[in-house]
Amino acid sequence: MQKIKIKLVTLGNLKYPVDFQFIKKWKSKIFSAEHLDQIQILPEMDGEKWSYTDKLLANLIKSDKNYDFTVGMINYRLEKNYYVRRVGKDLCMLSLYETAEIIHDANLTIENFIIRNLYEFCSIYLEYGRDASLVEYSVAHDETRSCLFDMCGNKADLVFSTARPRICEPCKARIMQSQLSNEFISNIEKELCRIRKSLYYRLTDFIKGNLILAITITSMSAILLSVIAKVIYDVFKSLLIPSLFQGEQQEKIQFLTPSQRQESLLKSE
Repeated sequence: MQKIKIKLVTLGNLKYPVDFQFIKKWKSKIFSAEHLDQIQILPEMDGEKWSYTDKLLANLIKSDKNYDFTVGMINYRLEKNYYVRRVGKDLCMLSLYETAEIIHDANLTIENFIIRNLYEFCSIYLEYGRDASLVEYSVAHDETRSCLFDMCGNKADLVFSTARPRICEPCKARIMQSQLSNEFISNIEKELCRIRKSLYYRLTDFIKGNLILAITITSMSAILLSVIAKVIYDVFKSLLIPSLFQGEQQEKIQFLTPSQRQESLLKSE
């Protein structure tokens, strides 16, 4: 399967640093993405409640014929306060407004959040054909299932499909009906498993969820370390102390008279 080429464009200050090299180096058989352009100065907001409308955003960035589609990233409110909006045929906006704080508070990374959404975009893009709309809200389900296609009307629910994203069975059946290959489903499921928290936070979550087991493991580890330390001490004691004692004895003998040396040797025997 030919990889989908994605162009990433940032609009204004994203507030939080984003490691675009991490996204570019992400190993995927489905897509490749790279950050190429940045629009530093944005016009005044034209939507309700200090938001940007689809029409205005569509005029700011254009789709690139060298890429299958373009994803613009912004840290301001979009229309209807959605975090994803399709503003053109091959142009989609991803907003970090409110979502970045939710992701950070859950000990997740913005990079993983972006990659998780790229998989969703690619799936819809292939499912509806390369000439179809990039995002169709009809495929999203209201129920939160840690699925790529969770609607996440409550943005706080994003943590579930970002921490351990997957494709739920109904969505998998829908994708298979669109005649996408089994290879695609197998690849996306394997790659989604690599989107997860860092080892430190995974251990922290394990301890929180298994407190008694964690205390037991800690106690047993402390006892085991104590036993190992005692064994090491005994070994060094048996090897080093006799030699040190003999050295001290020889030094003392050097300062004794011949008769005292002979008496000391007899005592040691």
